[in-house]
Amino acid sequence: MKLEKREIKVSSTKRFKGSAPPNFYSREYFLEGEGSNYGREPFAPYDESYLIRNRELVKRILSVAPRLNTVLVLGAARGYLVRAFRERGVNADGVDLSRWAVENCAEGVEPYMYWGDVCDLSKWVDGGVDLVVALDVLEHIRAPDDEIPYDESLYKALDEAVRVGCMVLLDVPIMPHDDEPDQSHGTDKSHVSCYSKHWWIRQFMERGMEPFGQPNEYAYPEEKEDSPWPDKHDHGYTVWFRRPIPTPTAENITLTPVAKGSQDFKILWWANAFFCGTGYGVGTAGVVFDLLEHYNVRNLAFYGLEGKAMGFSTPIGGTPVKGRRPLITYPKRFDQFGSDAAKLICDRWKPDIMVTLFDIWIDESLSPIGPPGWLSSMHPYWVPIIPVDHDPIPMPTLVPARRAYKPVAMSRFGQRQLEANGVSSTYIPHGVETSVFKPSEDKVVSRQHLQDISVPLVAGKAEPWPEDCFVIGKVAANKDTKRKGFDKDALALNIFFENNPDAKKDTRVFMHTLPRFPGGFNIDHWYDICGVAQYVKVIDEFFWWQGLTPEDMAKLYGGFDVLLNASRGEGFGIPIIEAAACGVPTIGTNFTAMPELIRGHGWLVEKYNRELTAALSFIASPSEYEMAQHLEDAYNNRDKTAQFGEASRKFALNYDWRKVIVPLWVNLIEEIREEMRPRTLAERRMMT
Repeated sequence: MKLEKREIKVSSTKRFKGSAPPNFYSREYFLEGEGSNYGREPFAPYDESYLIRNRELVKRILSVAPRLNTVLVLGAARGYLVRAFRERGVNADGVDLSRWAVENCAEGVEPYMYWGDVCDLSKWVDGGVDLVVALDVLEHIRAPDDEIPYDESLYKALDEAVRVGCMVLLDVPIMPHDDEPDQSHGTDKSHVSCYSKHWWIRQFMERGMEPFGQPNEYAYPEEKEDSPWPDKHDHGYTVWFRRPIPTPTAENITLTPVAKGSQDFKILWWANAFFCGTGYGVGTAGVVFDLLEHYNVRNLAFYGLEGKAMGFSTPIGGTPVKGRRPLITYPKRFDQFGSDAAKLICDRWKPDIMVTLFDIWIDESLSPIGPPGWLSSMHPYWVPIIPVDHDPIPMPTLVPARRAYKPVAMSRFGQRQLEANGVSSTYIPHGVETSVFKPSEDKVVSRQHLQDISVPLVAGKAEPWPEDCFVIGKVAANKDTKRKGFDKDALALNIFFENNPDAKKDTRVFMHTLPRFPGGFNIDHWYDICGVAQYVKVIDEFFWWQGLTPEDMAKLYGGFDVLLNASRGEGFGIPIIEAAACGVPTIGTNFTAMPELIRGHGWLVEKYNRELTAALSFIASPSEYEMAQHLEDAYNNRDKTAQFGEASRKFALNYDWRKVIVPLWVNLIEEIREEMRPRTLAERRMMT
């Protein structure tokens, strides 16, 4: 075919430092493999043969997103993919940096092809495109460095793709690590940003998009001696991204009607006992008694109960509901996780579904009832509520999640991590009883409550509490030496007090934790070394052991001005939402689930280092200097802190147990019941 120059449309006249010169992408690049992969397997010279494969590609894309109306193809080259979309009735445009490719585009797509840099998509409005397709294009643009500013780099191209598209389909060559992204010494001389798949996912997640669907990592057919991959083949990665689904609220949630016969539907809820003050206990108490209104629910408590099963007609201190069956709560038997008790219950009581609320990595360990995989094999309808407090999701968590029947994500972060690895999940977060957890009517009374139930962190080193003091609160279990960040808290407090000497007179710290606990951190010793112990009180061990009622906990939060929760990772962060319901803003780490509970009405620690754990994934080590800056901001700007508190309360109303979270559970259970319902012959014929 004779190639002829045509008049072309221009989307942008800007040329960015991060992109190669437009003349690099010449006729020789596309048709003769000069400095490119074209001509190398599985590629071929970029001619009309690509139209055939692009038609098949469009067919696959429309199977994932069948209602596409508008598409923008980045790096569209000669427009074969644009034409394949147009043939299927989709309004597709293409943009490419190569003038030669646009001048010599496929027949019939001339009006829809634009010459321009994908770092500037100003021709297209925010959210104006259903799908942005970025196949083998973004790796050609450099990330910012000393020579390339942000606005002329790969990051700008990512910003533009996310700004314009409601969805993005990404395909890139990937590396096993992020140490050597510049691969221009290879077969394509413009491959300058070859990162790991986790790097790419993180970039889109940080820009507000979430992965969905089934990603695909693949290896190119030809073997290479210098390949960094163990199999000596270069690898590629394809993944879909979308704007997040709106978070359910009391105003927008739709409750599925409960079908007939629900009282006979058996649910085993395996977690801590509902009356425990642990996260698992609070998560159980918030749901199970309301589910009893519709279903036959029993609780297996691997923590909180010993001896024999007991029946509870109401939460501790609650009002009995006439006619409601009691909540039977089973203790564990001999296994610390309760696996032997769960097997006994499944064998004898025969629940219809088994819900678990704990870390599911235990499924990858040996159990008294079997080898790894024992948890997922115990019940065919296993519904795990999955905490994800690492980035990326650890394999010991991901593998059992893939075996589950209906995984439940307790955070949007966790849901995105599951989706990025091909595991579909239902988003149901933890909640808070907003009628109990509410702003204090009298801070003085709440502060006195804190002092009544506390003792000095270090005996003999306690400064008196001024009547109108500024209180920094901490609510966290001291069960390990790392996750809750007690070490970083002390360093941040030291910096804060040193930089704000006046704060020593009227700032105090209350910690709802034990300073010494088996396997935990030596809080008292470290805080003394850091020179801040005299400003800290901790809950009296008697009251910790006795347990505080929800009303007492609400009064406790009511005495805080700010909650310090800059931990190394959270699966959800119940203290954050409880504090928010009480009108108390939080200082937290911009990591895992924390930002979705804090952003916009609290302080996020942006600077952190990543630490590798035994799970072979990463937690965050937040900057104590930035933590101290946020403490200073909260202390010196009380009006701002108060405004954050009001916004936090408003935000927390969207996590009300009865108005939002329980309805989400009812919706999921009714979906499961419908799937399990026996079908008539006519229905079975319709399904086939």
